[in-house]
Amino acid sequence: MMHLLKETTGCNKPYESLVQLPVPEGYDYVKPSVVKLKRCAGLSCDFRHDQCLPDEDYITLKTYTVFAFKGSERECVQVSVKEHGVCKCKCDRECPDYQVLDLWACKCVCDAKMRQLCNARYDDGEPVMWSEDVCSCECNSVPDCDHGMLWDDRACR
Repeated sequence: MMHLLKETTGCNKPYESLVQLPVPEGYDYVKPSVVKLKRCAGLSCDFRHDQCLPDEDYITLKTYTVFAFKGSERECVQVSVKEHGVCKCKCDRECPDYQVLDLWACKCVCDAKMRQLCNARYDDGEPVMWSEDVCSCECNSVPDCDHGMLWDDRACR
């Protein structure tokens, strides 16, 4: 039973599913509204925290002629949707500039080297601390500056 479940939900090949057709701008709805296409959605991966996604090299654009309705008016139009040919498990995530991608966990994390540099500055007596929220070295305190003076966040003075 487990083998059959793995075969039907594993990320090895796309399976046929109902896909909503896009409604062109200026129209209320289209008929037919759905088509059967092969998709990778809903399939699972065994390894790490990857997602089952289509291989970009094997995506086909399918074009359908449908009736598009605007109020009581009907017109023939063409709409296109993507069909997946091959699925693969991968981590598909983009991280902000201040984070790096941990491929094993498939999540964005603070750069360990930046944390080490901050800790070294703290060990050298600089009034800094590591902020996990913004993945950066921050000053322990920010006092008010005298008139005409500017605070330097890098030097904490």
